[in-house]
Amino acid sequence: MRVPNLEEGNYLIKVYRENSLFGGREFIGFKFVNLSGDKKVYVVCSPQITMKVSLKDQYNNYVSGADLVLKYEGKVLQSISTTQDTVKIPFPYKRGDFTLEILYKGFLVYTERFRPGLLDIIRGISIEKKIKLYSLTIRVRDAMGLDFEPRLYPSLTSEEMFEMKTLSPDVESKVYVFLQPLPFQLHAQIDLQKLHNREECSSELG
Repeated sequence: MRVPNLEEGNYLIKVYRENSLFGGREFIGFKFVNLSGDKKVYVVCSPQITMKVSLKDQYNNYVSGADLVLKYEGKVLQSISTTQDTVKIPFPYKRGDFTLEILYKGFLVYTERFRPGLLDIIRGISIEKKIKLYSLTIRVRDAMGLDFEPRLYPSLTSEEMFEMKTLSPDVESKVYVFLQPLPFQLHAQIDLQKLHNREECSSELG
């Protein structure tokens, strides 16, 4: 198989085959390639291993939206997001170091390095992880003790994030709710247009 007109760079080749017995596809081979000229490569194929990952909170509820990153020798092989169920990550049997990283909203909540064995082809690999999540509810009031009229845009960041992200809350009736695993810093941005309109009205009434 020949793939023409590729730019110079790093590529990941994945090989799948149809599963005639159970349907679907099997992930049976891969190879990382640094392309800087015409090159011929060989991909060694092997049986698929299925890793099952379950991520739950302290109340035994499934945590969705976490990133499951499977690496081989430090390079990303698979990246899948969690759902409200156990997630399956297929990959071919191969000698060497694999690493599973679980990131939730920028935080590295779990990492494990492993070397799959031949028995894992039959029995698979199961990982169950629990993380503690906490709810931060923010209500903003003005000097009169009333709900702050201009729309606020609070956000959270943390120096402890493995992958820096700016997080936004769920907003319900001017109550801002964050669900976070670790310490953070709070920032807020005001809707200046609404604040300006409010000041003009106050001046006219005065």
